[in-house]
Formats: sequence, structure tokens, C-alpha cells
Amino acid sequence: MVIIIGLVALLCWILIGCRLKRYVTGVYIGLIWMFLPFNFFYIIVNDSIESQICMAAVPMLMYLCFEYINTKTEVLPVLIFGSMLILRQIDAYSAAVVSICIVLILFLWKSVNRDKHGAVAPGIALLLPDAVTIYQSAVNEEFYYKNFVACDNSVFFSVKDVLNPVYNFKNAQIIYYFGIAIILLAIFGVICSHRKTNIIFLCGIVLFLFAVKPLSVWFVKQSGYRSDRLYVLLILAYTCIFMAFIMWDTLKVKLQIAVCILLCIDLVPAIYIAYQKKDSAVIVSDDSVFDSILQEAQRLTKHKMIVAGKTDGSKIADDAAEAMDLGEYLYVFDRCLASEYDTVVIQKSKMRNKDSDMQMVKKAAKKENYKFVASNEKYALFNQDECEEKSFEVKSAYRAIGIGDNVHQLAMIYPQIYEGTENNIEKYSVSELSKYDTVYLSGFTYDDKDAAEKIVRDTAKKGIKIVINADHMPYDKITRNMVFLGVSCNSISFENGYPNLIIDNKEVVTELFDSNYQDWQGVYMNGLKKVNGYFTEDGKNIAFLGSIDDNINFVGIELISHYAMTYDDTLKKCIDSLLGLKQEDAPLHEIVIKNK
Repeated sequence: MVIIIGLVALLCWILIGCRLKRYVTGVYIGLIWMFLPFNFFYIIVNDSIESQICMAAVPMLMYLCFEYINTKTEVLPVLIFGSMLILRQIDAYSAAVVSICIVLILFLWKSVNRDKHGAVAPGIALLLPDAVTIYQSAVNEEFYYKNFVACDNSVFFSVKDVLNPVYNFKNAQIIYYFGIAIILLAIFGVICSHRKTNIIFLCGIVLFLFAVKPLSVWFVKQSGYRSDRLYVLLILAYTCIFMAFIMWDTLKVKLQIAVCILLCIDLVPAIYIAYQKKDSAVIVSDDSVFDSILQEAQRLTKHKMIVAGKTDGSKIADDAAEAMDLGEYLYVFDRCLASEYDTVVIQKSKMRNKDSDMQMVKKAAKKENYKFVASNEKYALFNQDECEEKSFEVKSAYRAIGIGDNVHQLAMIYPQIYEGTENNIEKYSVSELSKYDTVYLSGFTYDDKDAAEKIVRDTAKKGIKIVINADHMPYDKITRNMVFLGVSCNSISFENGYPNLIIDNKEVVTELFDSNYQDWQGVYMNGLKKVNGYFTEDGKNIAFLGSIDDNINFVGIELISHYAMTYDDTLKKCIDSLLGLKQEDAPLHEIVIKNK
């Protein structure tokens, strides 16, 4: 693609040279165009098709406009219009910038060259596609956010750095180099060339200054210009300077040769260092920073934002990424809200079924009052409408609490389960546990078995449902047996799948085990007062599900883990009933504005 674009640019400059009878200059500029310091830097370090197409489209559009002014060939505005439509389809924002800038340049040039006319037709041809863009932005909010949002976290480079030819030799990280010889040529042209060209040289300098600090910072802040499209201004600046250079027909041949030599001297080290140190480049446009959705997310965020799918070592980020992989989107939004994130960006590549899950994601977000704002091919943006102030807190009410180091697996499926901060059940009082409808114990610990059993019994007496995952009960410190509340557990193994299970007097044929866990280890139980689930082996009923009273329940044979891995529909009703919860239900959250 780069070779094709380079050939198009070469042809364009050759045509300009032929039209102005500056054949050698046209060929020379065409040959070096893709090797100009900024152009080459952007090709090497940033694989952006939009920027590469701009490198060829801008000179071509400038040529067509000036060609129409000189010849009044009626087909040229049609070609300009068609070219702008194509550019708009590739990058609507860049197309709008290019059209507006070229129109301004044309009318500035016409204002100092009153003997020339014909700027209106190409101006209209340039701007007409922008009308389509404006209409599409008005009727399609997603198109607008994808193409026309401002960036609050921008990378700007100072004029002294981008014009310093030795900057990249002295620093580990390199930035683009504009070319000191090129800017000196522009200044020389403004001072010494005739009025047909000095205004174009001046336009090139002004465009360059708008793309670098300090002017770029003010320009982006005041206008909302996307800083990841500053490269368009730099390509326009190059085009103006070299267009003026080729139009400067009174420049002596010896000076032309001197300029060409200086340009080559300036190009070679810049090209060499850009290629050698390309892996340590700091670029103007980086998708991880400047993606349009991320930009809008930064603008909308009042308190905190999170990119769900990216891990940064924090628990909330890791949990969200894990839940995304499993397709548990309600858990993602619930925990993000509980952690006071008013903005959530979903990384689509991390979704379980990619774009196919978008409706599930939107449904989950709606349950937690996150409003869908926009999306593109990489991200989907959601914002919490109720978080209108920077300072707020979230009060959450969960129907269940999970205690132990193995509750996370089920909590992702049932967001109503609050994951307790302590694994030791003795750290919780009966009054604290009584705030919940269900207490789920899996991987819990205790120091004193009698004290732990008393807490569980007393909590159950208050009408709270207790669910104990027997596969992850602690071992008795004295007997080294898995015994709790008089229920003892014994190991059992299965291959490929469970036998037919009897649950609540109904036969259940479950799905086979996950392919990575074909040898399945679990426990069955003795000592249950009521058996709700069993299977038959050697003529004996083996219990894996039951209770010792109305509120204290046990489950074994790693049934919970099997369900969490396979989402076996035959077990969903059983697990829902066991926990007294529904997977689709979201916890209650109240957003409280502070200092109000």
C-alpha cells in the first residue's frame, strides 16, 4: 500500500512540474515526498492507512484546484468532489480538515492575486462532501462520536524539538522531525518570492505552527480539534511549502540546486534515525490513548473511568477482565458501579463472543443504569447518568454474601453475591450475616470449629438460608476429616461426566465435563437429614445435595464448579433454587452525592 501511495504522490508532483514547466523540480519533489522527515517517520512508526492516504490526497487535491484556476477545465471540480468523497469514506475528520484548509488557502491566494479567478468552483467541490458529513453526524450519534470527539489526554511537541535535527540522537525516545531546511525554505520564500507564492509559503508556516506547541495546545483546547489529527496540518504544511517552491518560477537555478542539496542533507540523518529507533518512537496518534471512544470517555468522566478488559494489577480490573471472558457482563457493570466508576468502556476484543454479545452488554448496563453512549470497532462506551457530580459514593445492598476463597466463581454468575473480605467465618457476627437472605460458604476457614458451627446455626435460626459447598469445607484440625455440622464428606471421582442425577425426585442428565477436566474430583455426603439430590452406584444412593434443617444446605460433587464452567441449562433451576437467587437480578445501588 505504501508503494502505491508513493507512486500516486510521485505522479501528482510530476504532473504539477509538467504543468508549470518545472520538470526536474517536480520529479525531485515526487521522489523525496514519502521520504520527507515527518512523512517517513509516520510511515515507519505508525501503520495508519488514513495518514498515508492523506500524504497522496492532499497534493493531488491542491494540484486539481490550481489546475482548475489556470485552465477552467470543467471536469476538474467533479474529480475534486469524487476524491473528497473517497477521502471522507476513509477518514471523515481528516477530509473535513483538508477541505476547509485548502479552501482557505485558495481564497487567501485569490485575495492577493486578483487577476486570477476560479476559486469558487473547486471550493464548492471541496466542501460539498462536508455537508454529507454534517448530516450524518446529526442523525447518527455513533458516527459523530467515532469521528468528531475531542481528546483531553494529548501528546504535543514543541517547535524547538521538532526542528532540532539532533534531538533524536540525544534522546532514547524519538519524536517526529519536521525539517529545519524545509522551514528555512518557507521563511526564505515568504521574504524573497513573488506574491503568487509567498502567501502559500506563509500558509505552510502557519499550518506548521498550529500543529506544534505552544500554539497547538491553545488551538486544540479552544477549537476541540482532535490532536490525533494534527498530522493532517503537517501534511498540508509540507504541501503548501513544496507547492510554492515548484511555483516559484523566478528562483535562480543555482539557488534551486542549493535548496535541493540542503533538503537531502536534512533528510538522510532523519530517515536513518527514524528507522533505527522506530520501536522507541513517541507518536502523535496512538490508538490506546487517542481512540475516539476513549477520548469521549475522558470527557464524560466526572469521577473515575475503567476500560473493562484491560488488566492493570488492580482487583477490579482483573475481576472485570475475567468476567468479560466468561460473558458475565452484569457482574462487570455491577462491580464497576460499586467501585464508583461513573464511566465504563468495554473492550470488544475481550468480550466472550465479541460483537455478537453487544445486546447482552447493553442489557446488563441498563440494569445498572449505565447509558450506552457510543461504540466503534474497538470499544463500547457507557456512562452512569446519575453520577452528575465529581464527589459521590455508592451505597450497595446485596441479597447474599459469599465467604471463602472459592466464592468468586459463583459471584460472577450471581452478582447478588457480595464477596466477603474475610475467609474466616468467625470474623463475622450473626447480626452482620443476618442482613442477607443467603450466606454462601465455599473455601471458608475457622479457628474454633464449635464457634463457627454456632455462628452458622444461629444465623440459620433467624431465617437466613445457608448454602455450604461441601467440596471446599475445611478439614477438622483434630480428626483431619471434612466434617461440619455433623455432615461428613468423602471423595469420589468421575470420568467425562456425571451419571444420571436425581434432583428433587426428577432425573437430570447433565452435560459432559469441560474438556480440560475430564477426570472430575468431588465429594459426597453422609449425615444429611434430608436428601434432595443423589445418584445410584452399586445399588446404593449416593447423596450430593441436601440439608440438615430448613435453612442449612449442602452441595457436593463439584456441582457448582461444573455449572460455572459449562453453564449447563439442566442445572440452572437447581442452582437458582439452592441459592434463592436469580442470575439476571442486579443488586441495589444508591448513588449519594457528597457535600450536598
